[in-house]
Amino acid sequence: VIGDTLCPNKNLLFSDSSTAQNSTVNQWRWAFGDGNSDSIQSPIKKYSTHGVYTATLVVKNSEGCTSNPASKQITIYKQPVVDAGDNIVTPENISVILKATINDSTAFKYLWRPSIYLNKDTILNPICTPQFTTTYKILAYGFGNCLATDTVKVTVLKQLIIPNAFSPNGDNINDRWEINFLNDYPQCKIEIFNRAGHRVYFSVGYNGPWDGQLNGSPLPVATYYYIIELNNNGYTKLSGGVTIIR
Repeated sequence: VIGDTLCPNKNLLFSDSSTAQNSTVNQWRWAFGDGNSDSIQSPIKKYSTHGVYTATLVVKNSEGCTSNPASKQITIYKQPVVDAGDNIVTPENISVILKATINDSTAFKYLWRPSIYLNKDTILNPICTPQFTTTYKILAYGFGNCLATDTVKVTVLKQLIIPNAFSPNGDNINDRWEINFLNDYPQCKIEIFNRAGHRVYFSVGYNGPWDGQLNGSPLPVATYYYIIELNNNGYTKLSGGVTIIR
């Protein structure tokens, strides 16, 4: 057998090295041990399931003489079937478990790449404590060079930094109420109210920093009150004050 990947559904080349004294070998009868056979000199064969098979070859020369059977035992190893699990969304530095599954958890070895933020990169279900969004790939491998891979994306929601003041005076310095990392929350809802309780700003999704205007007109210097609903992973509402300075 020629081939270094002894896994189900992988091509293996069976090669005959028989010789016949004063004649030539011109007939072959292969039996692969799984109920299938072939009659060419060097057949290519796939085994559909893992197991131990005995392949047998009988040849005949041009004078009609038949050889004794020659046999060889072939081990086809189990093919891993791995699923890295559903994509994960988590706040930064909050530990989550990568929920990979496989068809036989004891039959294979594992390797995760990259290994950053993982407590161990050689187990099926490592603990991930991420600081940045990362896509992980798991490699599951066993005997016979049988391997499988899959990926999972861990999206990290960074801690929001909400300024308590800005100065929309047109000098291009701190002209907008910019909230770092809020665009990581695509379903967020932002509302801003004046002291009388009238809403002066509303947005679903972070469509850009607030410029301190209402209907195109600058709002007066004052403290305004915001409510931000992140609508992601059970977060509560965020609220506080932001002051317009000119």
